[in-house]
Amino acid sequence: LTKNGKINSHALKREEKFDGISCVFTNGKFSREEIVSMYFGKDIIEKSFQSVKGTLSLRPIRMWLEESVNAHIFICYLGYTLQTTLRFFLYKSRGKPGFSELDDVSVCEALEELADVYRIYFHREGIQGNENNQLYKLVTLNKRQEAILRAVSEKLVL
Repeated sequence: LTKNGKINSHALKREEKFDGISCVFTNGKFSREEIVSMYFGKDIIEKSFQSVKGTLSLRPIRMWLEESVNAHIFICYLGYTLQTTLRFFLYKSRGKPGFSELDDVSVCEALEELADVYRIYFHREGIQGNENNQLYKLVTLNKRQEAILRAVSEKLVL
């Protein structure tokens, strides 16, 4: 901007030649291809953590003990793995008969949709080692919730 608050078109034109150009410096002995690959690999990891932090509403946690840090990283990794698995099942079900409710559902929307789903278990005493001593009831599902669960496994809605 100029002193008058107007756009300095000469300075803007001069700077435009660098638009879209990035410089990566390293003190290691890597080929150009390796440097570019590492740079974009970093971007994938950062987007993965952003995805997990957003979906799981994770906030920064201050940790000092190595086992606490390792546990936190494991929880993030596990969350991302589950999120990726759900994304795969949702994608795989798209376009199939009976799954039209999922054509535009994101992982975040699916998780929000399933937030109120739960199963009630009843146990009968006296019959040890028999599957019949346990009964369960899944809460009533709407069509979208049922389709999400069926996309993962039909057994989830039985």
